[in-house]
Order: sequence, then structure tokens, then C-alpha cells
Amino acid sequence: MTRRHHLRFLPAAIALLVLATVAAPSLSAQPSGTTVGIGVGPITAYPDEFESGGCEGRYVGFNVGAGRSWSNLVAIEGSLTWTGSFASSCTEANDALSLPAPMDGATYRRTSVGPRIPGETFWAGRIGAVLTPWTAGPVSPLVRVTGGRLWTKDLWTWTVGAGLRYGLGRQAVVLDVELWNLAYDVTRETWIYRETDDDELQSSEVVRLRPRPWFIRLGWELAVGR
Repeated sequence: MTRRHHLRFLPAAIALLVLATVAAPSLSAQPSGTTVGIGVGPITAYPDEFESGGCEGRYVGFNVGAGRSWSNLVAIEGSLTWTGSFASSCTEANDALSLPAPMDGATYRRTSVGPRIPGETFWAGRIGAVLTPWTAGPVSPLVRVTGGRLWTKDLWTWTVGAGLRYGLGRQAVVLDVELWNLAYDVTRETWIYRETDDDELQSSEVVRLRPRPWFIRLGWELAVGR
């Protein structure tokens, strides 16, 4: 699965967000009191190192959160996110098993990460702020900035996103796009294959990777208190 394939969802989502920037501003639109919400959607540009066992798939995230208005413009929000995959494909791993053994003296490369990095599923907890500057009829744009941790991978993250909220009384439908910023080390080694002896390590380097997956989310919110 290529990066271009991963990003096929973005044009439609970005087009919806652009509509918010051209809407005529009106009153501030941050819901007052306490809100709870859920959301689901695809995750694109998923880090390769999370795809364990040589398998690739389509990735989806589920999000639950609660927020409390700080002012007419800003709310403080906490959330819990779970990710997983479906429609996995392991063709690359199967092809690798069918390859002949290398010749003596051939070089090959090996990449390794921390023991908790591989794996398609993770849990993340985050806290941050949601800015809702204005409304145009029932529609209001929003900006979200959060920070938190991928607990199952021992990684910190910070995210930035934007979206639209469509109000329906005490309820609302929300579409937003979040960019997650991650960072972790990868060890890249070059080895020489030996038929009758241990393989020889030729070189090794540690590289800092900074993948940036996108979470495109459709959600529902409910105001539950003041």
C-alpha cells in the first residue's frame, strides 16, 4: 500500500474544511457546559513500523472524549483513541519466504525498532484545547490542539487538527482531520551473509523517524450539562 493510496481520503476532507474559511463569521459558537462525544474514521499514512509481520492493511480509529467549555471560544477536552486494521494483506511476507537463500558474502540490510513499536493496534490518551471562533448558521469551524501518549507503544504525541461542527440543538455532528506527530528511533544495520559461520555486522546507524499519520474522523457530540 503506497503513501498515495493512504492519502486518497484527504481531498474531500480538506474541501469541506475550506468551506469553513469562506463562511461569513457570526457569533462565537463554542458549546457551553460539558459535552461528550464519539468518533470513527480512517487513519492514513500509517507508520510502516507499526505494520507487524510484513502485513499491510487499512487502518481505522475509534475515539471517545469529553470536554468542558472554558470560555465562549475555548473548551478543554480529554479523549481516548483506539486504532486497528482490517482487510490486511501479507503478500510481501509470502513473497519473501519463496526467495532463494543468499550467496556467501552477499550483503543484506536489517531494520529494528523498540520491542513495543511493532503492532497495528494502539491505545492513546490525550488532552488539549478546542477553539470554535465563529458560526455560519448551524455550521461552525473548529481547531483542535492536543498532546498525549500512545500507552501501548511508550510514545508521546502532539496533534493539530481542524474541522466543522453542525449543530442540532444539544447534539452536533462533527467532521475533522487531525495530524498526529510521532517520533522514535530505528536501527538500520548492514550484514554480510556467511554460509558456514555467523553473519558479520558491517555497519549500524540509529535514525530518528518522525511519521505523521492523519486521522479523518466523523463524530457525534452531546451536551450533557452546564
